[in-house]
Amino acid sequence: MSASAGPQPGVGILGAGRAGTALARALQRAGIPAWIASTRSPTSMRFHLAQYAPRATAVAAEQIGQQTGGSGPGRPDGLSIVVLMVPQEDLDGVDPGWLDGVLLVDATNRWEDEPLPDWFEDSLQAGLSSSEAIAARFSGSTVVKTLNHLSHWDLDGGGQRVQPRLQPVAGDPANMGLEVGGGGGGPPPPPPPPGTVSAQTSSLESVTFPDTPTSSSTTPRWTLPTGASVQGWIDASSGSDGTGSPSAVWRATGIPYAQAERYCPAEPAPAVVGTLEATSLSPACPQRDLAILEGAAPANPLGDLTQDEHCQHLSVTVPAGTDPGERLPVMVRIHGGSYVAGAGDQPLYGTHALVAEQRVITVNVTYRLGMFGFLGVPDARIPANLGLLDLIEALRWVQENIAAFGGDPQNVTAWGESAGADAVAHLMIAEGAQGLFRRAIIQSAPFGLMRGREAMTNALGAVAAEVPADAPPEELLTVQERIERTALRFGLRGAMPFGPEYGHHPLPAAADLDAAWAQAARRVDVLVGWNAREAALFTPGVQGVKVLPEVPLVGRAAHEGLVRLLTESIYGRGVRAFLARHARARGNGYQYLFDTGSDHLLDSSHAAELPMLFWDRAVWGSAESLSEVDRDDYESRARQMRAAWATFACTGHLPTGTIPGVMTVERAG
Repeated sequence: MSASAGPQPGVGILGAGRAGTALARALQRAGIPAWIASTRSPTSMRFHLAQYAPRATAVAAEQIGQQTGGSGPGRPDGLSIVVLMVPQEDLDGVDPGWLDGVLLVDATNRWEDEPLPDWFEDSLQAGLSSSEAIAARFSGSTVVKTLNHLSHWDLDGGGQRVQPRLQPVAGDPANMGLEVGGGGGGPPPPPPPPGTVSAQTSSLESVTFPDTPTSSSTTPRWTLPTGASVQGWIDASSGSDGTGSPSAVWRATGIPYAQAERYCPAEPAPAVVGTLEATSLSPACPQRDLAILEGAAPANPLGDLTQDEHCQHLSVTVPAGTDPGERLPVMVRIHGGSYVAGAGDQPLYGTHALVAEQRVITVNVTYRLGMFGFLGVPDARIPANLGLLDLIEALRWVQENIAAFGGDPQNVTAWGESAGADAVAHLMIAEGAQGLFRRAIIQSAPFGLMRGREAMTNALGAVAAEVPADAPPEELLTVQERIERTALRFGLRGAMPFGPEYGHHPLPAAADLDAAWAQAARRVDVLVGWNAREAALFTPGVQGVKVLPEVPLVGRAAHEGLVRLLTESIYGRGVRAFLARHARARGNGYQYLFDTGSDHLLDSSHAAELPMLFWDRAVWGSAESLSEVDRDDYESRARQMRAAWATFACTGHLPTGTIPGVMTVERAG
């Protein structure tokens, strides 16, 4: 069967997200024309397919049809294949008749930067009577429905393959459309210049693909919406796969996102003029080392970072070769450390492996801590929640600028562990943060410590009020240590004396928290969980408990009972309540329980999952908590966890069940 004389065959892709865009690029590399019609709404992050399908196909018919010579409603004429990149669960309620002649591919399929598979190109050109062969070869995808028929790649009916010539449409300065010319035989045309993509956008969404630095460049550079440039660097120093071989990523580090005088709310950083050299790591907020990390983390966790109370900087990491218009999922990482320690750029939190393997963009944020950011003292005119206001400014920066790095500002996940997870949960209900992120990954948030803190906060504020407002940072850290000792008399809550304060901007009053989180449930997908033995990291610091496992016969069992009791009180109970409320409010959410099942005393303790997410042998190889693991097996399991986190960030969904040696996942409700 040969194609009709008028329309030019090609591939129409409904869905201009990560998977659809990557497929269009793969087709372009193979010399096959492809057109994208977006299925997104300008006012909503994502329509249900039953709502957007008719409009999407109408747009595709009009715009793709104009390019190919076809017209009319429904499936665009003249296309060899139409691919709809959607999650399978979005198919509920769709008229089956609309799906005739459409190949549906699960949106989690990842083409990455691989060449277009030979089987796909050959199948398009072979004129198969059905597309089942193609459907069977979509590696990693769920094909919901296949085409009934495919047309020959044969424009003149004579059996000759016609090579398409891709060129910008006249009058299209963004190089978003393509004209398809003919020409029999001969070598394929040269690839289009950087910035030219075989994609035609619809009126539903604008997709642009500006010029991109090459992978071999030593100075990747991005242009911000203001016109200023950011010059970054290539980081090929860390192994990101099981073999330890390096995979380069591009980084732009130490970018100021906000500024503030001491005890003042953050304001946006001044606009960059000219070129910003983003090649230095972000400074850490002034801090002392956390003794509880001994054994769980490598020595000197801050590495060579400088410390500065004006620490409102962030660092962006992207897969090498990312086009600025690629619209990759964005994961904004908020570090933990009991609101008194940690930094976005400390070596423990390197995202090389995650970015290189999963093709996501990460943004690591540094913010004010302790006395500088998380203790309000009304009598001393020190506002509460200054560190939280820093984080809101960071998320605003991401919304305004991340598209320049190839990220999708409509697909941002706020992601944190411990105090960072607690901050993410509170950002869900913070005034001014609505719409700044679409998903939340909340790892080991100490929900059990965060309520009923008013008396403690008032007592600690009285100590802080004694410090002159202009005291040097070192003096503030000395007073901070006094505050931490004072807090111990308040029981478990005193283990984390600093943190968000309710009833102070930008947070609601304590009585309104449940209503606020319920209201946020419909706009933020959540993945929330905890580690099976969180408290095992902390019990060695409790007098008399450190030696408990060594007591004959009953010592190990008694210690384990205490670990489980504290873990449930501080973490597990609060996580289940958080997710149950989210489900009652009809929010989309998942719960995980991290449990590797080893016999080490620090197995599945607080922060035990961090090496899996931020694996780098050079950094984590010396951690005592990993001294007994098989490294190859561990790295294999770590890749599975990184893939799960990236899948949720990309789609808002996760397969339920157990990943052996990693975690069990359940869906809310």
